[in-house]
Amino acid sequence: MALNCSLCGRKLGFFSAYGDDVLTGDPDKKICETCLQAADVILKKVELKIPLEDADFERFSEEGTAFMKSYIESEDEELLDMAEEAAAAEEKDLMDHEVGDAVIDRTFSVDKDETEAVLKELRGMTNDKIEQYLEGLVSESDTAESFMRGIIGLSDEELQEVLSEQREYYNNAEWAFILYVAEYRDHVAHLKDEKKEKLNADVSILQDDDLNPTEIARMTEVFRDKTAEELKEIADDASYTPEARTAAKNLLNLL
Repeated sequence: MALNCSLCGRKLGFFSAYGDDVLTGDPDKKICETCLQAADVILKKVELKIPLEDADFERFSEEGTAFMKSYIESEDEELLDMAEEAAAAEEKDLMDHEVGDAVIDRTFSVDKDETEAVLKELRGMTNDKIEQYLEGLVSESDTAESFMRGIIGLSDEELQEVLSEQREYYNNAEWAFILYVAEYRDHVAHLKDEKKEKLNADVSILQDDDLNPTEIARMTEVFRDKTAEELKEIADDASYTPEARTAAKNLLNLL
Protein backbone atom coordinates (compact mmCIF):
# COMPACT_ATOMS: atom_id res chain seq x y z
CA MET A 1 0.00 0.00 0.00
CA ALA A 2 1.32 3.43 -0.91
CA LEU A 3 2.06 5.93 1.84
CA ASN A 4 1.87 9.72 2.02
CA CYS A 5 4.51 12.08 3.36
CA SER A 6 3.24 13.54 6.62
CA LEU A 7 4.67 16.97 5.76
CA CYS A 8 4.02 17.54 2.06
CA GLY A 9 1.21 14.99 1.55
CA ARG A 10 2.73 13.56 -1.59
CA LYS A 11 2.37 9.84 -2.19
CA LEU A 12 5.39 7.64 -1.49
CA GLY A 13 5.68 4.62 -3.77
CA PHE A 14 6.67 1.22 -2.47
CA PHE A 15 10.17 1.62 -3.84
CA SER A 16 10.57 5.34 -3.23
CA ALA A 17 13.18 6.58 -0.78
CA TYR A 18 11.46 7.69 2.38
CA GLY A 19 12.28 7.91 6.07
CA ASP A 20 10.55 7.42 9.35
CA ASP A 21 8.71 10.38 10.90
CA VAL A 22 11.53 11.29 13.27
CA LEU A 23 9.61 14.33 14.48
CA THR A 24 6.81 12.40 16.16
CA GLY A 25 8.29 8.93 16.48
CA ASP A 26 5.07 7.47 15.05
CA PRO A 27 6.03 4.32 13.06
CA ASP A 28 2.88 4.61 10.96
CA LYS A 29 3.96 8.00 9.60
CA LYS A 30 6.67 8.66 7.05
CA ILE A 31 8.48 11.72 5.71
CA CYS A 32 10.01 11.90 2.26
CA GLU A 33 13.72 12.58 1.95
CA THR A 34 13.19 16.07 0.55
CA CYS A 35 10.93 17.09 3.45
CA LEU A 36 13.37 15.56 5.92
CA GLN A 37 16.10 17.80 4.51
CA ALA A 38 13.81 20.85 4.61
CA ALA A 39 12.79 20.07 8.20
CA ASP A 40 16.46 19.64 9.17
CA VAL A 41 17.30 23.07 7.74
CA ILE A 42 14.43 24.64 9.68
CA LEU A 43 15.46 23.01 12.95
CA LYS A 44 19.07 24.11 12.50
CA LYS A 45 17.88 27.68 11.91
CA VAL A 46 15.83 27.53 15.10
CA GLU A 47 18.80 26.18 17.01
CA LEU A 48 21.04 28.97 15.70
CA LYS A 49 18.34 31.62 16.37
CA ILE A 50 18.09 32.46 12.65
CA PRO A 51 14.68 33.95 11.76
CA LEU A 52 12.47 31.66 9.66
CA GLU A 53 10.88 32.76 6.41
CA ASP A 54 7.77 31.63 4.54
CA ALA A 55 10.03 30.10 1.91
CA ASP A 56 11.32 27.63 4.49
CA PHE A 57 7.85 26.04 4.59
CA GLU A 58 6.88 26.29 0.92
CA ARG A 59 7.42 22.58 0.25
CA PHE A 60 5.04 21.52 2.99
CA SER A 61 1.29 21.22 2.75
CA GLU A 62 -0.93 23.47 4.87
CA GLU A 63 -1.25 20.70 7.45
CA GLY A 64 2.49 19.99 7.31
CA THR A 65 3.34 23.67 7.78
CA ALA A 66 1.00 23.91 10.78
CA PHE A 67 2.57 20.79 12.27
CA MET A 68 6.14 22.05 11.79
CA LYS A 69 5.36 25.41 13.40
CA SER A 70 3.65 23.66 16.31
CA TYR A 71 6.62 21.30 16.64
CA ILE A 72 9.06 24.24 16.69
CA GLU A 73 7.06 25.97 19.41
CA SER A 74 7.03 22.81 21.54
CA GLU A 75 10.76 22.38 21.00
CA ASP A 76 11.35 26.00 22.05
CA GLU A 77 9.35 25.44 25.21
CA GLU A 78 11.35 22.31 25.98
CA LEU A 79 14.62 24.13 25.38
CA LEU A 80 13.37 26.99 27.55
CA ASP A 81 12.49 24.54 30.33
CA MET A 82 15.93 22.96 30.06
CA ALA A 83 17.58 26.40 30.18
CA GLU A 84 15.51 27.36 33.23
CA GLU A 85 16.47 24.11 34.95
CA ALA A 86 20.14 24.71 34.18
CA ALA A 87 19.88 28.30 35.44
CA ALA A 88 18.19 27.13 38.63
CA ALA A 89 20.93 24.55 39.19
CA GLU A 90 23.59 27.20 38.60
CA GLU A 91 21.82 29.62 40.93
CA LYS A 92 21.66 26.94 43.63
CA ASP A 93 25.38 26.37 43.24
CA LEU A 94 26.02 30.10 43.49
CA MET A 95 23.81 30.33 46.55
CA ASP A 96 26.33 28.15 48.35
CA HIS A 97 28.65 31.16 48.16
CA GLU A 98 26.08 33.86 48.84
CA VAL A 99 25.32 35.89 51.95
CA GLY A 100 22.22 37.11 53.76
CA ASP A 101 19.44 34.53 53.79
CA ALA A 102 21.30 31.96 51.68
CA VAL A 103 22.18 28.51 52.98
CA ILE A 104 25.94 28.14 52.91
CA ASP A 105 27.33 24.62 52.96
CA ARG A 106 30.94 25.46 53.90
CA THR A 107 32.35 26.38 57.27
CA PHE A 108 35.79 27.61 58.27
CA SER A 109 37.91 27.61 61.38
CA VAL A 110 37.99 30.90 63.26
CA ASP A 111 41.34 32.51 64.08
CA LYS A 112 40.82 35.84 65.83
CA ASP A 113 44.51 36.79 65.66
CA GLU A 114 44.72 36.18 61.91
CA THR A 115 41.48 38.06 61.35
CA GLU A 116 42.69 41.06 63.35
CA ALA A 117 46.02 41.05 61.49
CA VAL A 118 44.24 41.15 58.11
CA LEU A 119 41.86 43.84 59.36
CA LYS A 120 44.80 46.05 60.38
CA GLU A 121 46.23 45.68 56.88
CA LEU A 122 42.93 46.60 55.25
CA ARG A 123 42.50 49.77 57.29
CA GLY A 124 45.40 51.43 55.54
CA MET A 125 44.52 50.44 51.96
CA THR A 126 42.50 51.85 49.09
CA ASN A 127 39.79 49.69 47.50
CA ASP A 128 42.11 48.70 44.63
CA LYS A 129 44.82 47.66 47.07
CA ILE A 130 42.29 45.71 49.12
CA GLU A 131 41.15 43.82 46.02
CA GLN A 132 44.74 42.94 45.13
CA TYR A 133 45.42 41.91 48.72
CA LEU A 134 42.35 39.67 48.97
CA GLU A 135 42.84 38.03 45.56
CA GLY A 136 43.65 34.42 46.25
CA LEU A 137 42.60 34.70 49.89
CA VAL A 138 38.88 34.46 49.27
CA SER A 139 37.51 30.92 49.39
CA GLU A 140 37.34 28.46 46.51
CA SER A 141 36.77 29.90 43.02
CA ASP A 142 35.35 33.23 44.15
CA THR A 143 37.22 36.36 43.07
CA ALA A 144 38.10 39.21 45.37
CA GLU A 145 36.10 41.63 43.21
CA SER A 146 32.87 39.60 43.27
CA PHE A 147 33.22 38.87 46.98
CA MET A 148 33.80 42.54 47.84
CA ARG A 149 30.90 43.62 45.60
CA GLY A 150 28.60 41.13 47.31
CA ILE A 151 29.46 42.35 50.81
CA ILE A 152 29.38 46.06 49.91
CA GLY A 153 26.00 45.53 48.24
CA LEU A 154 24.39 44.28 51.46
CA SER A 155 21.98 46.59 53.23
CA ASP A 156 22.83 47.61 56.79
CA GLU A 157 20.28 45.10 58.06
CA GLU A 158 21.71 42.28 55.95
CA LEU A 159 25.23 43.13 57.03
CA GLN A 160 24.21 42.96 60.69
CA GLU A 161 22.61 39.58 60.03
CA VAL A 162 25.89 38.30 58.60
CA LEU A 163 27.83 39.71 61.55
CA SER A 164 25.53 38.13 64.11
CA GLU A 165 24.85 34.73 62.54
CA GLN A 166 27.33 33.74 59.85
CA ARG A 167 30.89 33.94 61.21
CA GLU A 168 31.77 30.31 60.49
CA TYR A 169 30.76 30.63 56.84
CA TYR A 170 33.72 32.91 55.99
CA ASN A 171 37.45 32.39 56.23
CA ASN A 172 39.51 34.79 58.30
CA ALA A 173 40.45 37.10 55.40
CA GLU A 174 36.82 37.34 54.25
CA TRP A 175 35.63 38.03 57.78
CA ALA A 176 38.23 40.76 58.18
CA PHE A 177 36.81 42.50 55.11
CA ILE A 178 33.27 42.16 56.46
CA LEU A 179 34.41 43.79 59.71
CA TYR A 180 36.17 46.49 57.67
CA VAL A 181 32.94 47.32 55.80
CA ALA A 182 31.00 47.43 59.09
CA GLU A 183 33.63 49.75 60.63
CA TYR A 184 33.52 52.05 57.61
CA ARG A 185 29.73 52.32 57.71
CA ASP A 186 29.81 53.05 61.44
CA HIS A 187 32.44 55.74 60.82
CA VAL A 188 30.35 57.38 58.07
CA ALA A 189 27.22 57.29 60.25
CA HIS A 190 29.20 58.84 63.13
CA LEU A 191 30.49 61.65 60.90
CA LYS A 192 26.94 62.40 59.73
CA ASP A 193 25.72 62.57 63.32
CA GLU A 194 28.61 64.86 64.28
CA LYS A 195 27.94 67.17 61.35
CA LYS A 196 24.25 67.31 62.18
CA GLU A 197 25.00 68.11 65.83
CA LYS A 198 27.50 70.80 64.81
CA LEU A 199 24.99 72.28 62.38
CA ASN A 200 22.29 72.45 65.04
CA ALA A 201 24.74 74.02 67.51
CA ASP A 202 25.98 76.59 65.01
CA VAL A 203 22.46 77.56 64.08
CA SER A 204 21.67 78.39 67.68
CA ILE A 205 24.94 80.31 68.11
CA LEU A 206 24.89 82.29 64.86
CA GLN A 207 21.27 83.33 64.79
CA ASP A 208 20.34 86.90 65.60
CA ASP A 209 18.02 87.51 68.55
CA ASP A 210 15.62 89.35 66.23
CA LEU A 211 15.35 86.39 63.85
CA ASN A 212 12.99 83.43 64.01
CA PRO A 213 15.04 80.37 65.04
CA THR A 214 12.35 77.95 63.82
CA GLU A 215 12.39 79.54 60.38
CA ILE A 216 16.21 79.44 60.29
CA ALA A 217 16.13 75.71 61.11
CA ARG A 218 13.52 75.11 58.41
CA MET A 219 15.49 77.01 55.75
CA THR A 220 18.63 75.17 56.80
CA GLU A 221 16.96 71.89 55.92
CA VAL A 222 15.71 73.38 52.64
CA PHE A 223 19.21 74.53 51.65
CA ARG A 224 21.13 71.55 53.02
CA ASP A 225 21.87 69.97 49.62
CA LYS A 226 22.85 73.19 47.82
CA THR A 227 26.38 73.86 46.61
CA ALA A 228 28.69 76.47 48.16
CA GLU A 229 28.15 78.71 45.14
CA GLU A 230 24.38 78.53 45.49
CA LEU A 231 24.55 79.19 49.23
CA LYS A 232 26.75 82.27 48.67
CA GLU A 233 24.26 83.65 46.14
CA ILE A 234 21.43 83.22 48.66
CA ALA A 235 23.45 84.78 51.50
CA ASP A 236 24.23 87.84 49.36
CA ASP A 237 20.76 88.20 47.85
CA ALA A 238 18.68 90.78 49.74
CA SER A 239 15.50 89.42 48.19
CA TYR A 240 15.68 86.41 50.53
CA THR A 241 14.37 86.69 54.09
CA PRO A 242 16.91 87.36 56.85
CA GLU A 243 16.25 83.84 58.17
CA ALA A 244 17.00 82.29 54.76
CA ARG A 245 20.20 84.30 54.37
CA THR A 246 21.30 83.35 57.88
CA ALA A 247 20.64 79.68 57.15
CA ALA A 248 22.75 79.92 53.97
CA LYS A 249 25.59 81.62 55.87
CA ASN A 250 25.50 78.97 58.57
CA LEU A 251 25.71 76.19 55.98
CA LEU A 252 28.60 77.97 54.23
CA ASN A 253 30.50 78.06 57.51
CA LEU A 254 30.23 74.29 57.76
CA LEU A 255 31.72 73.61 54.30
